[in-house]
Amino acid sequence: MDGYVIFEYMRIGSLEAYLASDAVITQSQQLDWCLQATEGIAFLHSSNVVHGDIKPENMVLDDNIEHKVLLAAP
Repeated sequence: MDGYVIFEYMRIGSLEAYLASDAVITQSQQLDWCLQATEGIAFLHSSNVVHGDIKPENMVLDDNIEHKVLLAAP
C-alpha cells in the first residue's frame, strides 16, 4: 500500500532554491527559519519520529517567507 502526504501548495518552493536566488535575506529571516526548523524537529522527536534528511532542499516556504518553514520528506 502506498502512502501519501498532502499539504498546502508552497509557491516559493524550497529553501534551497530561495537561497540560490538573488533574494535579499536578512539576519532576522535566517534566525526565524532556524527557530522554526528547530521547533519542527523538536516536535518530530517528541513524537518519536526521526526525519533523517534535514536540509534546505527539504524545507519549503510559503508566500510570506518569514512565517513558515515546513520539513518535507522527499
